[in-house]
Amino acid sequence: MTDTTILKMLEETSAAVAKMKYWMPGGDLVPSYNSILEAAKANHPRDRFLQSLRPLPVGKDPYAINPPQLKVLFGQLRLVLETLAAAPEAGARGR
Repeated sequence: MTDTTILKMLEETSAAVAKMKYWMPGGDLVPSYNSILEAAKANHPRDRFLQSLRPLPVGKDPYAINPPQLKVLFGQLRLVLETLAAAPEAGARGR
């Protein structure tokens, strides 16, 4: 999956998360986060920040994570990929 596609997915997901109330369950988005993280890590195997991020545990409790937490996590991925896109040589070197 290309970074452009991943960024589009992050934009769409972040827009949906932004509309959620803090008390709403966010657990249903954990598999999406994990998949996007895996794709980003595959595209940038030498980026230390991305490689240090771990997938979230997938559980049966949809309230295990809330929208504000998801907003931060999806936002981090978006910012990292935007930074790597702006300076591709940084991604090749590893930060």
